[in-house]
Amino acid sequence: MTNGNRANSNSGSSTLLTIVIVVVVLYFARVVFIPLALAVLFSFLFAPLVIGLRHWGLGKVSSSVIVVLCSFLVMSVIGIVLTSQLTDTAHKLPEYQQNIREKLHSIRTSGGGWITKVDVNPNGGLAIAPNFFVPFQGERPHQIRLEGGDSSSDSFCYP
Repeated sequence: MTNGNRANSNSGSSTLLTIVIVVVVLYFARVVFIPLALAVLFSFLFAPLVIGLRHWGLGKVSSSVIVVLCSFLVMSVIGIVLTSQLTDTAHKLPEYQQNIREKLHSIRTSGGGWITKVDVNPNGGLAIAPNFFVPFQGERPHQIRLEGGDSSSDSFCYP
């Protein structure tokens, strides 16, 4: 019976050793496998274009060269557009930074706020309650509605 357990132990350790070896080989071979995978992907992507050019009477080499040159042209145009957009954003960054600072400053120094109550008339319509006015000096109140609640569950908080 002990021999049976020993066989299972050897089998489990050899499986673990195999997995470790495969992971290590794949880790170090990624330098080769990633470009190879991209090449296969691009060949599947460009194959219909090459086939279309071959149906128009062009040869294998000329069809492949035209498709590769067109793909380089498209990637170059995309790169130029992205570069110009990023350069423009980088030049405008100080302006954006100043704009954000001004907005934050206006929020911080906007002063107080006030809360009032609106009554619903029995005959219809809304009216501001004349005896209910809460001023907040230098604080910014905000309303919190509890999940699933209605206006009776609102809470007004201020720091």
